[in-house]
Amino acid sequence: MEHLELFASSLGTVVTIVSIAIAVFQKQSFQQKIIKKFSWKKIEIGVDYIFEQLKLQNFQPDVIMALSERGVAVVVKKFTQMPDKIPIMNSFWDNNISEKDTPNYIELHSRGRPFYMPSAIFNYTGCKILVIDDWSYTGASMRSVLSELLRAGCKKEDIKLCTICSTHAAKEELGILSPYTMDSNAFKFPWGPAS
Repeated sequence: MEHLELFASSLGTVVTIVSIAIAVFQKQSFQQKIIKKFSWKKIEIGVDYIFEQLKLQNFQPDVIMALSERGVAVVVKKFTQMPDKIPIMNSFWDNNISEKDTPNYIELHSRGRPFYMPSAIFNYTGCKILVIDDWSYTGASMRSVLSELLRAGCKKEDIKLCTICSTHAAKEELGILSPYTMDSNAFKFPWGPAS
């Protein structure tokens, strides 16, 4: 009888483990199948949403700083429709150069990599600055830029952080204005995977 109880207990444990493994595998398979791809139309709708929200908040940027060429891609269409052209500055990522090679840029770090913010942005201290990118997962890049701008004397209320898509965590921590929210980077923009 003891052997039968031990066998039944062991069998129950095995069934539980197998059930959990199957559930995890099915969830992963499902998640891999639902990789989302943002269309240009969806990007345009998102950019329109961002600028409508800025207008509702009476935030008219004096300058736009894109955190990468991907950030520039986000605002180009809207920029061409604006009656007053706003300067756009571009940060960039590069592991193969140093700050001494880029005298007009400030080296910041995010996710263990250097990125370079144009020092000309500090000419806009006291102005409204829109910081934009395509995607924010942890908020680390946005946090670095925000810290640097505040350290230079910009007021928090003069800075708006925006992305096309952001995680809930980055949105809540930094107040990122973002029309779409995903908590995984398993999706693509028209210009490539979220990264």
